[in-house]
Amino acid sequence: MWQSTEIASHRIIRSIFTLAMLVLFLNVASASATVIHCESQPRAITRYHAWPEIYKATEVNVDNIRMSLPLPLSEWAVIYTAENHVIDLDVGVCDIDGLSPRFTLLTATPAIAHQGNDYIYATNVPGIGISVAESFRARYHSLQPYPLTDRWDEATPYTHLYATIKYWKIPRQNIPSDAGALTVIGPEVGMVYEKSGYSFTSSETNRITREGRAYINDSRIIKATIFFQPPTCDIKSDHVSINMGDYDGTAVVSRWKDASFTIRCPASFDDRKHKIQFTMIPVTRVMDIRRGIIAPGTDDAHHYRIQLAWGDYQHQPSGDPAMPVRADRYVEAHELIKGYSEVDGLADSESGHTIRMAARAIRTSGDEIPGPISTVIQVIAYYR
Repeated sequence: MWQSTEIASHRIIRSIFTLAMLVLFLNVASASATVIHCESQPRAITRYHAWPEIYKATEVNVDNIRMSLPLPLSEWAVIYTAENHVIDLDVGVCDIDGLSPRFTLLTATPAIAHQGNDYIYATNVPGIGISVAESFRARYHSLQPYPLTDRWDEATPYTHLYATIKYWKIPRQNIPSDAGALTVIGPEVGMVYEKSGYSFTSSETNRITREGRAYINDSRIIKATIFFQPPTCDIKSDHVSINMGDYDGTAVVSRWKDASFTIRCPASFDDRKHKIQFTMIPVTRVMDIRRGIIAPGTDDAHHYRIQLAWGDYQHQPSGDPAMPVRADRYVEAHELIKGYSEVDGLADSESGHTIRMAARAIRTSGDEIPGPISTVIQVIAYYR
């Protein structure tokens, strides 16, 4: 009886040992199947760059665009859009087939706003935000930080990311628009491999995400250089002097004189969507704002005024002009420049555009005293 019991005990021990070995073997096999190993392809096969070059900038092409910001900008206004900006990205080789590249942002900073379909992120420049969307064909998917990814359906030796990149005005932050050229650095766009339930390994450990669930094929940092300038136009010459000639005072008004000047509005992004306006600010007192009459400075002549009118001096009437220069109103560029349209803009001519203006003297009631008269006016022209 004792002997039988001993034999049975040995059998039980052997069974438990066999079961333990079987479970251990199955666990090892299962762990091995959930690991994917990837490596970058040799340079001869693709346009692969060595790892120190992977985290490099991709320049958003804004050549020949100088941005003149109309002020104030509305909250979250789009100040520039780069459509179909092509970012070249290389893919690696893994020991499993069927992996599809996925786009993501490798920058961990969360979005600061969500406008429509776009997630907006801060840049290194105050007041400027950025969004990056994968926009190939009819697709439009705004990228978000990893682990949120957007699938690309083709796996090729290299992949193009067709991106729509928007720059936004961040509310309550001032853009340093007097700084000239600004280098705006945005997020890091990456292309990764990932597969549910699998982890990744590589000899280049920097290509593996922190938790080991994805392999980084390639990445680019979004960068752009934008030229900002004030939304104003320049008068050709800082000071323009107009010689009014002689006036004997026998008539109530003198002859009209040419008081034209030349302006040049700097070429800027979107300048054709913003109308250009002009106004005059006299340094001396405005005597009759409706008729465009201002007082001269402290000169010797008494009981004389100066009247200003928009338009060619040769076509001004003897009476009051049709378009007096009024300090309380703006006038549109298309009203003053022959052949100008709001579609064409003013930035097409390097030599500038001539703004026709006329001036004359007017005698008022009272005992006039002859002598010189003069006045100073400021011309303001800007993008509305």
